[in-house]
Parts: sequence; C-alpha cells; structure tokens
Amino acid sequence: MNPLAIRTSIDRCVLREWRETDIASLARHANNRNVSRFLLDQFPFPYTERDARDWIATATTTLETAHGKHLAIEIEGEAAGGIGAAFGDGNARATAAIGYWIGEAHWGGGIATAAVRAFAEHLLAEHTVGPTAIDRLEATVFANNPASIRVLEKAGFAREIHVDDDGDDDGDDDNDATAATNLGVRFVRLRNAGA
Repeated sequence: MNPLAIRTSIDRCVLREWRETDIASLARHANNRNVSRFLLDQFPFPYTERDARDWIATATTTLETAHGKHLAIEIEGEAAGGIGAAFGDGNARATAAIGYWIGEAHWGGGIATAAVRAFAEHLLAEHTVGPTAIDRLEATVFANNPASIRVLEKAGFAREIHVDDDGDDDGDDDNDATAATNLGVRFVRLRNAGA
C-alpha cells in the first residue's frame, strides 16, 4: 500500500503520514508557547521528544480509523505541523471536526491555509459514502487567534457561531475568570456549499 500524501497549492508543503524520523522536528516545532497557547489542553507544553514519540506511535498505529485521521504537515522535507480530523458519531456522524497547527517559523506564508484547504478537500472527496461519509467539516478556534480565523475563512469555511468558555453557545460565561481566553469561534464548511 502506498503511503498517503496530499499535495497542497504550495509546492514545498505536503500532508503525509507521520514517521518515526519526525520525532526531533515535531518536538522542535511543537515546543513553543506561541503554538501551544492556541491549542487544546491535551497538546502539552513544554513538548518533549517523549511527547513526540508517543504522538507518532499513536498517529502511525491509527492513521485512519472510524474515529479520525491524523497527518503531518511537511514543509521543505520536515514535519513542521500537524492536521487531523475527528469523525463524529450518532447524530453527528456526517461531521468531522478538524484541527491543525504549524510551527512558528512557518507562520505568515500561506502554508496553514494551503494545508487546511487541501485536507478539507481530501476529506470531502474521500468520505462520500458509508459510515465515515462526511457532509460537514467544523473547526473551532480561540477568538483571540485572528490568524487562525483568517486561515479558515481563506480555506472556504464560514463563521457559524461564537462558543463561550463553558463549551456551549448560550452566551453566559459560567467562568468569567477565563472567559477572555477561552471564547471560541466555530467555522463550518459544507460539502455542497455554493452548489
């Protein structure tokens, strides 16, 4: 079986399977507070080579399952970020929640936008029937991360809703001390949007 490789609109950037040889570059790019502060708590900081080894072991054993898919963002031959999707189940079975990050050394060059766009197009093209059929992609970003908001907008996602710090969309901040940092914005991209 050929390894998965998804080309992006930027020649030096490809989405591909994680490899054991990515441990050092993953740890180097992920061990950055400017990166981790915009990611969920399960993304550790500091990020060590042991964290990288553990992640790569998980990602390579479960490249794609009924629950999701996880790929490296390779830039100029090295893993410098990650992108993944968690497939929904039950009433959300046609939905995939995507997440991504890229090393700070590669910010501002359009790479994140190219990666998200290519990954979204791949998911919508490859998951058309069966238990992993996807009609809706979602991504939630912190409201104080305007760069990631722009990435999603440029990648064809539309702002759907503001999600407050307690994880719902009712507008009442149940924990006012953290409301400023935990407010999120959910974006969505639909299979037939604009069709």
